Amino acid sequence: MQNQPSSPPAKKGGAGVWFLILVLVVAGLIYWNQQKGGEDNVVPTNTETKTEIPGGVLKLGVIMPLSGDAAIYGDNELKGVQIAVSEINAAGGVDGAQIELVVEDGKCNPEGGAAAGNKLVNVDMVKFIIGGACSGETLGFTTLTGENQVLSISPSATSPAITDAGAYVFRTAPSDALAGSIAANYAFTDLGAKTAAIIYETTDYAQGLEKTFKDTFTALGGEVVIDEGFATGDKDFTAQVLKTKNKMPDVVYVVPQSPATGILVIKQLKSTNVTSALLTAEVLASDTVLADNEVFLDGLTVIEPFYDQTAAKAAAFLASYKAENADPEFPFFAASAYSDVYLLAEAIEAVGYDTTKGAAYLTGLKNWSGALGTISFDANGDVLTSYAIKKADGGVYDQVKVVTP
Repeated sequence: MQNQPSSPPAKKGGAGVWFLILVLVVAGLIYWNQQKGGEDNVVPTNTETKTEIPGGVLKLGVIMPLSGDAAIYGDNELKGVQIAVSEINAAGGVDGAQIELVVEDGKCNPEGGAAAGNKLVNVDMVKFIIGGACSGETLGFTTLTGENQVLSISPSATSPAITDAGAYVFRTAPSDALAGSIAANYAFTDLGAKTAAIIYETTDYAQGLEKTFKDTFTALGGEVVIDEGFATGDKDFTAQVLKTKNKMPDVVYVVPQSPATGILVIKQLKSTNVTSALLTAEVLASDTVLADNEVFLDGLTVIEPFYDQTAAKAAAFLASYKAENADPEFPFFAASAYSDVYLLAEAIEAVGYDTTKGAAYLTGLKNWSGALGTISFDANGDVLTSYAIKKADGGVYDQVKVVTP
């Protein structure tokens, strides 16, 4: 038998060449993926290990204030949720499963949020929640949902405390840490205010705005001469108003939890001839609320998350909303809740019925485009956005400027 020819010796550096080729291929794939941009999410997924939705029905919990003064938010947001669910179910559902809503009244307070969260988690066994709408009701259930790895996304809870509420908590409304700071900067720089009064409701939401406004305004060189809180349910603000009138500051920052309370405070300020500039947050940014209270709210400046209602996806959503209801009192909140359903649906489609993977998916989401605009989340589940500053004039809110933090 003839000797078999020996294998040729490997070329020197062959392994290095193949390694270089592999690096170039991987780099090319990464570059291509990044160039997709726009609506595409760059978070890698492994569809082979997806956990299926149990029973073929996706139970989606909803916690909103459905009673009390804050129900105006819950009503707008629940309708936004229902429109999204109707659209998704009509298109085949999520991974073939139809969405079934389980709705609870969070009452816009921690106790209501805790009770609603406990029912959804321990009785209904949901793993995904839209809500809460208010900061207090959201903070009322985040410890429970974190312990049970339940993923929640809020359309309008803005307290800075939510930033540290855990890895399973997301929101599509920006933190008051930004809003309060922007309000203070506007008061000091644009209005030229050197003294300010703050009249706020003692809720998680309002206290978050009060603190950031006060800290920023003081740091800029201004002086907060009145800093007065009031309890939820109060109707008489004589003490706060008289203290404000005696000091007559350059600006009064009014921070209620709901429109009804804010209107009462402003009515009493104006009826007592307080002539200071009036500044508030998104709770009084409703065109409907302004139209119903034009006399008292004229001249009021509001600061709210910027929302371009003329953008294609926003306009399409608002048209759907109006076709089934009337115009939303708070378009941003309604669109935010609508978008939250689509965000969760996309995460579940991508990584399955696994909230840990779902949270990682949302954290890595960049430049997602929907009815709310373009969304990216940071490592804490907070969304980054711009703010619109508007002033009431003749029954309408005129946009003064848009501020990007």
